[in-house]
Amino acid sequence: MEIDEIVKTAITSKYMETIVKKFSETLTVLESTQKILPRVCDLFHCNQFSLIVVSEGVNSTTTEILEIPEFQNFKIMYLYGIEFTKRELDDVIDIQREDQGLHIVKGLVPIDYSHPNAFKYTDVHYWDARWIRLEHLLSIKNSTVITIGLNSLLPTDINKFLKFWANAEYDMFKHMHVDNTRREPIRFITLFKGLDVLHGYRFGRWCKL
Repeated sequence: MEIDEIVKTAITSKYMETIVKKFSETLTVLESTQKILPRVCDLFHCNQFSLIVVSEGVNSTTTEILEIPEFQNFKIMYLYGIEFTKRELDDVIDIQREDQGLHIVKGLVPIDYSHPNAFKYTDVHYWDARWIRLEHLLSIKNSTVITIGLNSLLPTDINKFLKFWANAEYDMFKHMHVDNTRREPIRFITLFKGLDVLHGYRFGRWCKL
């Protein structure tokens, strides 16, 4: 690191330490963060940021955090929890924009939960995706990366989705990963029924393309 970078970092660290100390004496953690965030973004010329929200029934709720405009300009929101409520999930999904991502990394989603904008985020990761149904998949449009973890999708559901994707007149996604959580051998006859599939040899084994 060059000497000017070292000096700049030291000055910045001292400056931020002073600000944090000043706010922490009179404000809550959430209020202090709200005050500090715009200054940090201006200081480092950062337009967007990653927002990590831990929802475990302590301190501020996810809803309270997302009601603050300063926290809504995130690039990707990482959500951790134990068991999410419908309102909490609605508040998270309702604020989506086309250039934002949502990663629900840990926590259980109600099995009967549903939302028409489940895949409106550009980058979506659902660790608990047991609530995802075929109609949700068919709503995907112009997404970048989609990851579906623990799920209840049947091979016939995937087959219908693949047929829809093959005939779609618009881009649905660039990359998609669906876990085989049933731990059963994939029946390619069912999965690709009614589709033209290429057989390729990659990484020492035959695969479907």
